[in-house]
Amino acid sequence: MIRKIYGLLLILSFFGFISFLLIFQPKKIFNLSLPDSKNIKSEKVVVEQSIKGVYLVDAQKNNTNWELWAESGLSSSASSSWRFNNVKVHFYSKDKKSYNVTAEIGMVDLKKKIMIFDGDIFIDSPNGYHMSAKTLEYNFAKKIIFTNSPVTIDTNKKKVRYPLKFTAESMDVSLDKSKILLKKIKSTKFLKSGEVVKINSDESILSGNTYMVEYRKNVNLSGLKLKVSSDLMKVYVSKRAKQLKKIDAIGNVKVRSGTRLGTSGVATLNFLTEIIEMTKSPKLRQGNDLLFGEKIIFYNKTKSVSVKKARAKVDRNTLENYNEPLTGK
Repeated sequence: MIRKIYGLLLILSFFGFISFLLIFQPKKIFNLSLPDSKNIKSEKVVVEQSIKGVYLVDAQKNNTNWELWAESGLSSSASSSWRFNNVKVHFYSKDKKSYNVTAEIGMVDLKKKIMIFDGDIFIDSPNGYHMSAKTLEYNFAKKIIFTNSPVTIDTNKKKVRYPLKFTAESMDVSLDKSKILLKKIKSTKFLKSGEVVKINSDESILSGNTYMVEYRKNVNLSGLKLKVSSDLMKVYVSKRAKQLKKIDAIGNVKVRSGTRLGTSGVATLNFLTEIIEMTKSPKLRQGNDLLFGEKIIFYNKTKSVSVKKARAKVDRNTLENYNEPLTGK
């Protein structure tokens, strides 16, 4: 009799446990933190919400800071964070232009006010720069998108026949200024003629709206059988064809072509005509000869030189005349 009662109690307990599982459904365990994240500790937390077809927006004072879409999301109040899969975010600059980010994984930490992306990450600027990185973060307060991992940047090949490419060690995007700051940069521009121009520098600033690129610190250009170095270099690109128009080199400028070496405070290189105008105490040295002037113009295609208000120190063994009159400013 006791055995029958004991067996009946076991059966009732089993069905009672099954009923409890069906009614209350204990919460799953899930890791909301991103793998290898330096900012957020990886820990097991209880998932309280699981949603599909996600849409989030951060809007303040009639201004939208960002919009987020995702395939699915998981959240926990224990970490005040959301983890999203197949996420897309539009970050808006001060002038209402959009930087679009897509990633495999994205996390929003509402307490720390940061957004972290992981996996294959792609960023599109308003004016057509296409950036890719393995890690990326967004700071709510500073309104900065940044990464300390290597980044590559390219122009849209479908619209640009001769693309401009960059590689850099890190990147900061200021949404307030719509500026892209790169560190330790190498860039390559393909010209219509088939020539390739390469520019390297310690820093570079790209605009998210215009097509002027500014290189700073230890700037070196090579291409068109020229080598140009300076402290600062501004590169102007045409809006429609995305072709190089001109370069302004400023500060400790050196222009080397074959055996000629030109130095000046400022130099302008026109890519269409391949003419270099050197001003602010320009000098041109060839062999033992040294040429001074108010302005020195070097014609790269013909390798000839013209000067305004020329003065020269000529080697006795040479009779080459540099003092060709030049009109202009």
